[in-house]
Amino acid sequence: MQNSSTLEHRPARDYRLDIIKAISIILVLCWHFQPFDVTAPKLTDYHLSGIFREGIKSFYAQVTLLGVPSFILVSLYLYFMNLSKRGYSYTKSRPIHLAQLFAFWVSCQIVIYFLTTYSLTNSFADNLTSLLKGLSFYKIFIEGGPRLNFIGGGSVFYYFTTLFFSTILATFYFFITTKNETAGAWIGALTVISSLIYFEYCSLNNIYVELLDLRTFIIYIPLAYYLWSHKDKFSIWLFIFFIVGYVFFAVQDYYLRRQGFVINVYLRTGITFGASMIFYGVKNLSLIKESKTLTFFSIYSLGIYATHKYFQYFSTALLSPYFELYKIGKKTHFGEIHINLQVLSIAALGISLTLLCVFLLGKTRLKGFVKG
Repeated sequence: MQNSSTLEHRPARDYRLDIIKAISIILVLCWHFQPFDVTAPKLTDYHLSGIFREGIKSFYAQVTLLGVPSFILVSLYLYFMNLSKRGYSYTKSRPIHLAQLFAFWVSCQIVIYFLTTYSLTNSFADNLTSLLKGLSFYKIFIEGGPRLNFIGGGSVFYYFTTLFFSTILATFYFFITTKNETAGAWIGALTVISSLIYFEYCSLNNIYVELLDLRTFIIYIPLAYYLWSHKDKFSIWLFIFFIVGYVFFAVQDYYLRRQGFVINVYLRTGITFGASMIFYGVKNLSLIKESKTLTFFSIYSLGIYATHKYFQYFSTALLSPYFELYKIGKKTHFGEIHINLQVLSIAALGISLTLLCVFLLGKTRLKGFVKG
């Protein structure tokens, strides 16, 4: 099932980065589809039911949400790596490439939204007018397009806007640091410390910050630079620091959530520690054998990220009538375990169609929009 070869046979490619990208996109899929909705209400004698339920909630809140920050971290790491090799020209080509990706996928988002909300009782002109009225500069360029029906959350293409501006800031940071290492170190340290203080201030004071707020992701610029500039120096103590920080602040988030606090999506200290832990731990692994599956998820991570919500929408719309027809509820009993077969079925179909779609698109002229 696996095509295995050691890293020595592919010196030009760091497979560890592929693993990080694969883990990141799998976590994103788990967060958006949330396929595991399992309860055990009869396990009450030893409070196992509550532990079971809270464990799944914590998995979604504390683990799956590490996906996007890990993507940001690996993207900025690769940017610094390529910038050091290619020089000034890369500061132009990278933002242009991100802008092209943004334009293509946001256009797809708008077209799909238009088709799925089209009213047959109105004329084409009326439908188009209704669409245009709902679009704004913020909706397009910050949110990444309109929200689709049936599925939760807005467009995922805010990621391109976030990465675009992070790349611009990373360019300035790179040239400042390469010219004056001390100044760069101070700027980086102040950015990390002030960001973490701000994250904690918001968490402890029950302040919700919009998902699209760039302050959420600025911290990953100096972190990515540090990880790149120290790529050949592994510190077990730094890795332990990331692990301990992640566990400590994940427990803090759990406690605050139980107290009724608003929990931010990515603007959390625990999320930053967790993403750093994944990157630093995987990047410093040794004696890895390559897996076809992980390589596929890595190579097509861009396309999977861009298209999975469309197939989540399609799968939800397609399967919902069958759930009603065959009376498949959200709680199907398997002994003492109750499993939500609805979300599991939607996830299985949606993810399968997503993988098939990006594989086929990868064979066409559109491969540049699905392979990353």
